[in-house]
Amino acid sequence: MFAILRFMKTKSRALGISSLFVLLITTLPVQSQEVIWTVGLDDNGWPCPSASGGPDACFVQENWVVNPLPGSPYSESVDRMADNDYYFAGSYFYVIESNGVYDPVGYVDYDETAAERALVPGDNEMRYHFNLPADMKPTDLLSVTFDMLNLDESGGNARYGVSVYVNGVLVQPMIVITPAQLDRDYTTPPFTLESVNAVAGPDYDNIVTLKGKDFASEGGGNWMGIDYVRLNRESSAVPVPVFPWSVGSDDDGWPTGTGGGPNATFVNGNGSINALPGNATTADNDYYT
Repeated sequence: MFAILRFMKTKSRALGISSLFVLLITTLPVQSQEVIWTVGLDDNGWPCPSASGGPDACFVQENWVVNPLPGSPYSESVDRMADNDYYFAGSYFYVIESNGVYDPVGYVDYDETAAERALVPGDNEMRYHFNLPADMKPTDLLSVTFDMLNLDESGGNARYGVSVYVNGVLVQPMIVITPAQLDRDYTTPPFTLESVNAVAGPDYDNIVTLKGKDFASEGGGNWMGIDYVRLNRESSAVPVPVFPWSVGSDDDGWPTGTGGGPNATFVNGNGSINALPGNATTADNDYYT
C-alpha cells in the first residue's frame, strides 16, 4: 500500500505570474500480475536466439504492407518474410465478431518463430493471436504491457503514436512516444474479458493489436521499434484517484474567482519568495486551505 502527495510551484519572472498545481494519488492496492504470454523480452534488442517463438521470438524487418486477416502462423525468421499476424500455439476455429469477417487458420502447432520488429508508415499494425486459459471468467481482468525500443530520429522532431486494441475494442488511447519515452514499460488500464468480447478456452481467435500513428510528414520519423508485447492476468483493479482539494480548475485560464480552492483568483507574483509560514490572507508563496 502506498500514497503519494506532490505539489509543484512554478513562477514566471518574465510575466510576473505565479500558479500552483496539485496532484494527489490515493492509496492503492498492490497489484500482482500473471504473464499469460509475451512476444519478446524486455532486453532492449532484437535477438533471434532460437526457433521457439514467444519470449524467444525472432524480430525481423517489416514488409511495409498491412496484410488482411487472418495472416499466416508460419512466418519465416527472415527480414520482410513475416506478416502483421503473430500466432501462439492453439486452435483458431471461431472468429470473434468485433474482429471482423475472415476465415480462421484452425490448428497452430507451435508458437510462431518470427514477428515484425517495428511500426512503419504503410505498415502500422501488429496483431497477436491467442487462446485464453479455459479457467478464466468473463469478469476476470487483463492488461497489455509493451515497450518501445527505438525511434527514427532523422526527421528532426522524432515521435510516433501507438494505441492498443483487444478484439477491436480500444483499451489504450494513443500514446505519443518521443526519444525520452523509449525503454519504458507501458501497461494499459485493466479491463475485463467481457468488455473486449474475449472468450476463454480453445478455438476462439482473440487478438491484441498495436496500431501505430506516424508523423513522418511532420518530421516525426519513419519507424518505431518494438522491444516486447505482453498480455497480463491482473489480480485487482486500480481504483479511480480521488482529489480532495485543488487550487484552480482545469480551465486553461486565470479567471477571477470567488471562494478560493478550485475558484481561487490567480494574481501576479510579487517577484520574491517569502519565508515560511507565509500569510493566510494575502497572496504570497504560501496558499492555505
